[in-house]
Amino acid sequence: FVFVPVYMVYKGMKDYRDKFNDGELTYGKGFRVGVTLGFFYASFSAIILYLFCVTIATDLVEIQKAEVLKGLEQAQKYFDNSNFIDTAIDEMDKMTLGTLAWGDFQNKLFGSAILSLIIAAILKKEKPLFDTPSSDE
Repeated sequence: FVFVPVYMVYKGMKDYRDKFNDGELTYGKGFRVGVTLGFFYASFSAIILYLFCVTIATDLVEIQKAEVLKGLEQAQKYFDNSNFIDTAIDEMDKMTLGTLAWGDFQNKLFGSAILSLIIAAILKKEKPLFDTPSSDE
């Protein structure tokens, strides 16, 4: 699933630069385009996750909670402070389908922002400071 946002942000930025912005793209504009595309990708993904859990995998939240609890039990031997584990378990008990979808949205949006920083640097093409005269003269 990593390929989808990379391709989407790259293709979107490149198309914006070449088709809608006369072949130029500043770093800031490229970043904004990438984050906007990432926002739509993250929103779509969170909605699909929510609908999937409501209609098909109704026990996905409980499965996620069990996996987190198993991980916390394994991590407990590395932490002397049991308060940390107790707090993590309390927070895990508050997990709902909404918080799961919201976390998915945040993760994808953050990832697409990082991708946008990198891809904007690659695709950046600014207008030259001085136009050179054409050789037709």
